[in-house]
Amino acid sequence: MPKITATTVRQCADMKDELLLVPINSVHPMSDQPRKHFSESGVNELAQSIKSEGLDNPIKVRRINGVNDRYEIIDGERRWRACRLIGLEFVEIIVRRTIETNDVHFMSLRLNFNREDHTHMEISNALQREKAEFGRSVEEIAQGLGRSIPWVYQYLSLQKIVSELKTLIDPPTPKDKRLRMNVAILIASVPAERQMEIYEEVHKNSAQTRQRLKKAKELAAEITGRAEKQKNDIRSQIRSFNRAIPRIAADVELIMDMSDKVFRNLIVSKSPTEIEEILKMLSECRDQLETLTQVILNETKKHGS
Repeated sequence: MPKITATTVRQCADMKDELLLVPINSVHPMSDQPRKHFSESGVNELAQSIKSEGLDNPIKVRRINGVNDRYEIIDGERRWRACRLIGLEFVEIIVRRTIETNDVHFMSLRLNFNREDHTHMEISNALQREKAEFGRSVEEIAQGLGRSIPWVYQYLSLQKIVSELKTLIDPPTPKDKRLRMNVAILIASVPAERQMEIYEEVHKNSAQTRQRLKKAKELAAEITGRAEKQKNDIRSQIRSFNRAIPRIAADVELIMDMSDKVFRNLIVSKSPTEIEEILKMLSECRDQLETLTQVILNETKKHGS
């Protein structure tokens, strides 16, 4: 095959970006990109998909210090790894021309975290960096990511968890020992010296997610002395309910509007174990929503509405 230099395949209409075919060795990961964990099985499955169907989505990059033949990945390191795995010599990239250095981290987070499964701690660490190092407010972060302000605060709260527990939130921790996100948020609300105590107590007697969450709520409330306040704070709970329902409905509608191709790519990029975990979570959500629906219907009948 003749030597191919970086050849322009297509120039974008706005003249800000360009699509190039370049040697894969001229493309490099971003040293401080938010995502650190890559599933080996997921990359292998994606590599086989690219081998049979090609790379549908070019890798988004920026030029390194303005040099024409060296590029830093903004979005697509997992695709880049898969392409290298199957021995591709050249890869299509989209070069982002107008991007400030301070915006690279946030752009990578925004482009990647919904689609490529950042772990909980990767998201938390990335949000903390945006806030502490780059000076973005919680409101700016929420707006830029298309998320709610409480969502940002929840992930930032994980920074308060002791390091021993942070390692248990994400893979490769076995499922029976993994600290679930909802339980982790509760643990983050108690003093550091009591956090491991809650984790051990919660995981000692039950393997059911719902029971662990209930136990964590009880222990956290007991430790922080907020049990009575939470019990009587009906107005706050109603406000939380009113915010949550539209958000859940909107998220589900967004997912259901995705194309069949998205779901096909989801299947090929996940291992059987990961697919099983997704289905389990969906099943638990369905059961809880059905229970919630029945509770509302029963209360409606009682009050004759």
